[in-house]
Amino acid sequence: MFNSKRFISFEAMLAVALILSGSLRGSRAQFMSGSDGTDGALHITANTALPVQADGVHNYTTITVDSGVTLSFQRNATNTPVILLASGDVNIMGTISLDGQNGRNTDDPLAGMRGSEAQPGPGGYPGGIGGVAMINGGTGIATSGGGPGGGQASTDPTASSNGGGRGGNGGSHATPGAAGFENASSPAPTYGDPHLLTLTGGSGGGGGNMFDATVGTTNDGAGGGAGGGAILIASSGTITINGTVGARGGNGGVSYVSGGVGTNGGGGGGGGAIRLMANSVGGSGSLFAQGGAGGVGGAGAGGTGYIRLETFSSFGSLPNNSNPGPSNGSPSVVRLDPAVLPTIKVTSIGGVAVPPNPTGSTATPDVIIPPTTTNPVTIAIQTTNVPNGSIVHLRMVLEDGSILLVDSAAVAGNAASAQATIPMGIGVIYATADFP
Repeated sequence: MFNSKRFISFEAMLAVALILSGSLRGSRAQFMSGSDGTDGALHITANTALPVQADGVHNYTTITVDSGVTLSFQRNATNTPVILLASGDVNIMGTISLDGQNGRNTDDPLAGMRGSEAQPGPGGYPGGIGGVAMINGGTGIATSGGGPGGGQASTDPTASSNGGGRGGNGGSHATPGAAGFENASSPAPTYGDPHLLTLTGGSGGGGGNMFDATVGTTNDGAGGGAGGGAILIASSGTITINGTVGARGGNGGVSYVSGGVGTNGGGGGGGGAIRLMANSVGGSGSLFAQGGAGGVGGAGAGGTGYIRLETFSSFGSLPNNSNPGPSNGSPSVVRLDPAVLPTIKVTSIGGVAVPPNPTGSTATPDVIIPPTTTNPVTIAIQTTNVPNGSIVHLRMVLEDGSILLVDSAAVAGNAASAQATIPMGIGVIYATADFP
């Protein structure tokens, strides 16, 4: 299908549980968000898609979202989570949305096309692409969802017992995504930091396979839902939620079966992450970070994300209205200082340098490996603030629906390397590490 080996590297994410000393100024003192107020007051009076700043951090005096309107976000180049800091109060009467997109239904003209992945909320990961029918030049096999917990597509191109394809698995996050109909692939691993010091979004659901037995069709398989994004809202005053904050995974695309041609649904995206920090948090609203539903036809639902409330006092029904239920604590570290933040980055694959800000796009690969390159190839990894001896786990999501898992040699001197046999085709690399 390709005359060269193409492999995409993606900005490596890090799943750690790194607990630092609290950032409170004295025991039970006033919590300070750290906002310097340089972005002024944010008052959303109409539906708004706010561009996320380069580092993800916004410094406001106050934040208000009026009733009946929605604040959403335009992801930045490195797809960072959203951090909203306020020196004053936060009042959400409308909606803040970091929901992942739904996967494409099989009758969507773009279903099955490279670059048509459902897009995540900021900090989340895209859904897989539905399988392309054999009569349309494909293999019938879908691609797996993006992210360290991306739901796997079935690697079996044969018809399922209902005459269609096989459903995509749901994306994981705090809990694993569910298995798709007659999809023998294992559920994706869970990941993330329950304290949300390192914010991570949800992973995408796997696409649905397309089984083409007897007749031609312009349809291809259903796509997987994208993962929900990740957001931190911190206030030096009070956070009142009488509306909704959502970081839900997208639903999987819906299947189509007729006349010997059948697909199966795409897996739901994993839920994202919501962290609220203030002296007082509450209200009558709702917080949502659940996974998306599997597409009709037998796909797996996405796993749930994380919700965390850090406050000295709470009021109203907000915690009871949250899905999943939140973990609770007193305000602690707002965010890790960039000077000590652990990072992982893939710097080269098979000797080919990775650009500084890779996109992980299947439409425009970040790295093209020459076909003369000998397997296994070396993957070079650069780290900062990752302890020596740590192991970097590489998860390679390939276009044929399969997943390659490779561990690096131990980190030494802020570097590590791994050896991997990379097949012809397109894929995306995700890197994680866990250490105390």
